[in-house]
Amino acid sequence: MNALETDVVVVGVGSVGSMASWQLASRGQRVIGVDRFSIPGPFSAYAGESRIFRKVYAEGGHYTPLL
Repeated sequence: MNALETDVVVVGVGSVGSMASWQLASRGQRVIGVDRFSIPGPFSAYAGESRIFRKVYAEGGHYTPLL
């Protein structure tokens, strides 16, 4: 068994975890991301039937038709 050296382990590599991993790596950190599901996951906010569509934006209702 080989030992991996890392600075940070990110548990959950969905939208937020992958962004955190990317930002940490861009700052020179050695990052490992682990997730329960394949990437992209079937239950993520950006994939499959669970996809999230925002209905209201604080910036104003004129963005709603774009959704």
